[in-house]
Amino acid sequence: MNLQLIGSITNGGNIRQEFQKYSWTKYFEMKDTINNKWLLFIVFFTCIPASQASELNFSIKENSELIVTSPSGNKAFKVNIYINGYNVNCIGDKVILWGRTKKINENNPQDSRIVLIDLKKEQTIKESNFSKSIFEVDYLSGQGTAYIGTGTGYLLDIDTGAVSNVNTANDFSDNRLFESCEKNKSWYFNRYNE
Repeated sequence: MNLQLIGSITNGGNIRQEFQKYSWTKYFEMKDTINNKWLLFIVFFTCIPASQASELNFSIKENSELIVTSPSGNKAFKVNIYINGYNVNCIGDKVILWGRTKKINENNPQDSRIVLIDLKKEQTIKESNFSKSIFEVDYLSGQGTAYIGTGTGYLLDIDTGAVSNVNTANDFSDNRLFESCEKNKSWYFNRYNE
């Protein structure tokens, strides 16, 4: 028990009142300490993913393997395409690779494919084929969608991998529609723009 509480009881104080006063004081001190610890916990753990994401570096190995380098090591994603490009979103949790398929379709020699990868889960979400070459992929700002630059264009849901045709009324030449952030140079590669 606290010496302050014992002192006031021995000086003629009411035991019950003094203990209740002591209890409530300690409760509020403890509550403030717990709230501060939770606040520190929340701040600390919500900041980690952003700092970890910014430490990621990307490279291509043997034209069909994406290497993700982080402070904890390397992760390799082998894909069934010859990589022509890739783009990591601003958050750093998704990457879309595009290129031509390794196995040529004789009926359509321009077969192209995209590979959508979830970097947090370290797994491929979906692969989708296209009949025309893909020249660029870019993320739409705040929509969880990416624009695939092939033919008249397609939209890719970056959570599910669902692909839909672009409405011809949409004008994707306006750069303000797309994500804008400071990215590590290795987060974007396009063989056609070298």
